[in-house]
Amino acid sequence: MQKNEFDSLNQTRGDCANNPAFLIRLAHDAYPTNPLAVALSGGADSMALLFAAQTVARARNVQLTAFHIHHDLQKEADDWLVFIRDYCAAQQITFASKRLDSSSRRAAQSIEEWARQGRYAALTQLAHAHNISTIWLAQHQDDQIETHLLQKKRGAGAKGLAAMPHQIERANVVWVRPWLDAAKSQIEAFINAHHIAHINDPSNHDPRFARNALRQRLKTQTPSERQQVLQDIASAQAQYAAQTQWAAPILAAHLAPHQPEIGEHARLKLTCLQGQADDAQKILLRAWLAQLNLRMPSQAALNELLKQLHNPRADQHMCWQHADGWAITLFRQQIIVATLRPNGAWFLTPTIQQMMVENNWTAQPRTGGERIRLAANRPHISLQNAYLQAQIPPMLRAQLPLLYQNGVLRWAVGVGEHVV
Repeated sequence: MQKNEFDSLNQTRGDCANNPAFLIRLAHDAYPTNPLAVALSGGADSMALLFAAQTVARARNVQLTAFHIHHDLQKEADDWLVFIRDYCAAQQITFASKRLDSSSRRAAQSIEEWARQGRYAALTQLAHAHNISTIWLAQHQDDQIETHLLQKKRGAGAKGLAAMPHQIERANVVWVRPWLDAAKSQIEAFINAHHIAHINDPSNHDPRFARNALRQRLKTQTPSERQQVLQDIASAQAQYAAQTQWAAPILAAHLAPHQPEIGEHARLKLTCLQGQADDAQKILLRAWLAQLNLRMPSQAALNELLKQLHNPRADQHMCWQHADGWAITLFRQQIIVATLRPNGAWFLTPTIQQMMVENNWTAQPRTGGERIRLAANRPHISLQNAYLQAQIPPMLRAQLPLLYQNGVLRWAVGVGEHVV
């Protein structure tokens, strides 16, 4: 589409499904001044969004980028990559892709959640590599409705029921959904009007996936039922905003220093919850996890988390796990969120890995009875006492190895150097 065609479309902003100016205008209004990339699956919605973005980019004489993530799940995925790459080349759109390793999915993790997490991580890496600060996502109003209803089924709180935000900043990337208020029917009309080529992913019709099964049921949704759901989403968004505003100063006053070098994401003093009603405690925990960009637990899982946090023996054994690979424990009256590595896997920062290479150290597990001296003028102490002094919770100790050189202990990860 040339600039004069764009200007013609822009003369009116229709909101009906058969007026293509509406979606072009949404893209025009949302287009940033900084470099933009469109997350491109090759499906109908993302190809339509790419078309609209390229229409605006050409009118402004700026370069557009497209990112594609190969999920390594279907045999057709290689053909999809070729289709997208060739389309972008023909349209003079900068293109980059990244392939996920499907063997990295944890046993407790659904394919849907693994793909979502891996996709966002890969898109973030591509954005940083290509100096892209804004990524557009093609979710629309029907997706928003599905998300709300799925969260409602899980017993989610206000944040889950509020569904997807129009815009969020995460990992130095601004994620924008410019078509979140547009209906799927409008996008389909837009595709037909402009003859936009796209792929058809058979997994989108597989009823084994919860979202697909729900999507089939929503086909019989009446206009009044749809409007009611949209009103429920708006109410949840207002409620979540109010809860966030209430929780923010309380959380800020109870944050504690954490140790990212051993896998910790954050620490929160348990006194934050004391004296609060059960519902208020849940709001505080959900708000804290949202600040950490972690996926919300279900209502049942949150109830279990609170039960464990208030167990008087939690300091000794607590390990509340989430399917996404992070966990929560309680240690010395501090709630700790941390990455929990699979059994037998070490948590090693790039700095520690470099030290291991430079000094020819090997990682070994504890066998029991090890002692360590942290300075020449200090006595040897048990490794368990060293962990206590270093404020390392029991939940994380098994993933922190001892580093040896020619059979001699040199370093205890999380504790420090052993002075021989």
